[in-house]
Amino acid sequence: MQSGLQLSGVSLRLSGDVAVADVSGIELSVQEQARIGKLRDSAARAALARALKWERLALRQLVWPLVSGEVILEKTETGVPYLAEYPKLSVSISRSDGASMVGVSTAGRVGVDVERMWPIAFEAMLSIVATDAERAHVLTGEGYDRFFRLWTLKEAVLKAMGVGLSGGPKSVCVPAAMIESDGRGVVQTPEGPCEAVVASDGVVVGAVALMH
Repeated sequence: MQSGLQLSGVSLRLSGDVAVADVSGIELSVQEQARIGKLRDSAARAALARALKWERLALRQLVWPLVSGEVILEKTETGVPYLAEYPKLSVSISRSDGASMVGVSTAGRVGVDVERMWPIAFEAMLSIVATDAERAHVLTGEGYDRFFRLWTLKEAVLKAMGVGLSGGPKSVCVPAAMIESDGRGVVQTPEGPCEAVVASDGVVVGAVALMH
């Protein structure tokens, strides 16, 4: 699926099962360890630790050789990841039930999102995230793949804007063609057009967005 998510100026890593990645030598920050420790279930703690370590490894691979020193990932108050020592690099990370995605760009603000698809009663959610036109395109399809393409694209675009879902999903207008099938296009936002691409393998759907 990763080959279908390429955008010029964006470097990307997409995992399958993060457990297969060799992350034994990756160290987590104190904050990340504290986050893991808050989980009561041991399996959930192990899964989150693997995911965080894979994301750290993927980030190191993506920024090398642009970054020669230690890669220190920080987050803003709204949860946007960034590299304090390298402000020209835009970073975005997403995780969903065993799948992770990391994107880095020097061409603009990047946003990535990955979602594991599952049968969901999405009709009620459409009133929150979709415009009337988008809702119509989702409901004319079969299954729930159109909903997940719409949702994943909106998350990626809102991340590229630096606001996340709190920025208002309905403020982002996704073309019908990108709801109906995988591909690339231009998504309209309050800040102007945003280049985006979406792809799925029938199990996981991913999207990448770039604000120039």
